[in-house]
Amino acid sequence: MEKKHSSGIWIFWAVLFGVISMVSVTALLVMYLYFTVGEGRGFRQALKEEREEQEAEASGGDSREREEAAEEPSEEPAFHGKEASGEGEEAEEEMDAAERAAYEEALREDARAKLLADMKAFMQEENSTVKLLRQFYPDDVIVFSNAVYNFVPVDPDITPTSHDPELFVKDEETGRVSFSDPDVKTHFGIDVSKFQTEIDWQKVAGEGVEFALIRLGLRGYSEGAIMLDETYEYNIDNAAANGIHTGVYFFSQAKNREEAKEELDFVFENLEGHTCDGPIVIDIEDVNDGKGRTGGLSVTERTDIAKYFCEEVKKRGREPMIYGNLKSFILMLDLKELEEYAKWYAYYDVPVYYPYDYDILQYSDTGRLSGISGDVDLNLAFKVWYE
Repeated sequence: MEKKHSSGIWIFWAVLFGVISMVSVTALLVMYLYFTVGEGRGFRQALKEEREEQEAEASGGDSREREEAAEEPSEEPAFHGKEASGEGEEAEEEMDAAERAAYEEALREDARAKLLADMKAFMQEENSTVKLLRQFYPDDVIVFSNAVYNFVPVDPDITPTSHDPELFVKDEETGRVSFSDPDVKTHFGIDVSKFQTEIDWQKVAGEGVEFALIRLGLRGYSEGAIMLDETYEYNIDNAAANGIHTGVYFFSQAKNREEAKEELDFVFENLEGHTCDGPIVIDIEDVNDGKGRTGGLSVTERTDIAKYFCEEVKKRGREPMIYGNLKSFILMLDLKELEEYAKWYAYYDVPVYYPYDYDILQYSDTGRLSGISGDVDLNLAFKVWYE
């Protein structure tokens, strides 16, 4: 939600080289895992079934003939017959071993060719390496952060999502996302801050926007000063005046409960005199690649701050909510401690990748609407607080 910019062209080339290297290494790793863990199982199973079929054929139609032959006395001397039989069986076993080795190699080549073709097609569709990995690890949540792939097992004790990821449909012309279950009612909304400059809220209302989550303020991630968003009062008053329901969010950089209370007090002081019938949101994100003032917080510490914020909002008679992206919710917070609070999840692709429940999906940061010059965040809510 907070905007950042590149600091130099040399960083671009360094990152590009790093990404290319990671993609190559990852592709080799995925191929190895596919053959030894994934496709390898299918290969070994196919080989086993083929052997069983061959054995069944070998011991099937000719079995009675072999039994009858065994009952007839041999006209050859016993010693001579045994020697001849041994040589024949040994030659047959050598042939069987060679055929089996050729068959196994053919299976490996077929599997390798299929895997490479599938990987190539997948990546040609502009998919990322992390998306490729997610195909192989459905029981993990995979988060790429700070040049590391994090594999976090899906926790069965956390409420799973009630929104089928495959039912999200993106309109390529408008960029809007809808949920295709006719039994589920959704609501279209936006979130705004000073980055949208002056908004014509009458035109925005004409676009069918039902709600707006407005940035009330933020704490700086270096010095820690608390600031009011310079467009907050204009946005909340004009949105409400045009029939749009409003909630507010605060970009938190609190390092402890005391600072979280400062942020809360600031929010409620600035709510006075304004119409706000939606949730009060704490925005928790990693900034500056973890080098901000809260970069050193542990999961436990950050979770305690979020929980304190939400509990205090409830005590003051309002509905709390936590905003975050995949990294926020999987790597930065302990969701088991935050189960009872509403979630606002940011993910800019379909199907939506997230195993746990949420109430609002922020699905784009490049939306376009009449009344707003430039990009705006677009949201789909499965729950509203104003009915």
